[in-house]
Amino acid sequence: MTKREFIKLKEGDVVLAIRHIFNEKGQIAIAENSEWEVKEIALEHFKGQGRKPMKTALIENLSDYQQFTLTKKNSPYFMLVKAQKSN
Repeated sequence: MTKREFIKLKEGDVVLAIRHIFNEKGQIAIAENSEWEVKEIALEHFKGQGRKPMKTALIENLSDYQQFTLTKKNSPYFMLVKAQKSN
């Protein structure tokens, strides 16, 4: 997913992990080809970052309900597969 696609994410969108993501111990934290739903979007302000907030998305695995925080930095490991229609 490009950074532009990440910025346009909304709650309810479904993303697909296109690569394995490993944790600090070298174990697979997110398996390739797993589907995740965007549960919550947060805009966080940090001191010294300027006027733009940092966007994070809490995603949940559709099969085992594991949760993960998606940011601009790790968004290239995912692909948007189904976007919710805006009302």
